[in-house]
Amino acid sequence: MIDMIARAQRMLGRAVLFPFGLDRNGINIERTVEKKTARRSTAGTAKAFIQECRKEIEAIGNGLLELAVRVGMSADFDHTYYTDSDGVSQATSSSVPGRSLGRRARTALSDPV
Repeated sequence: MIDMIARAQRMLGRAVLFPFGLDRNGINIERTVEKKTARRSTAGTAKAFIQECRKEIEAIGNGLLELAVRVGMSADFDHTYYTDSDGVSQATSSSVPGRSLGRRARTALSDPV
């Protein structure tokens, strides 16, 4: 949908900045890794699980990026951003509850509530 809006605005002669971005955070990737590896995020070390999540995120992200280019999406792929990159995560971490208080970050699945 956003692609159609960007295209329409360009057809009207407007300069449109439409960088392509991938949300590479969230519980969905944890669930995917749990299903593929047949183990819970709480089993084993957190470091090993995070490594598995990063590999899965990379594979899924590359697939989405290739698909967007192949279908001719009109995004600016030279300025692709990722929500887990240093610049983006630093810009948004101040809005995450607990981060400003120095609390330890946990995965969504490790929350005891």
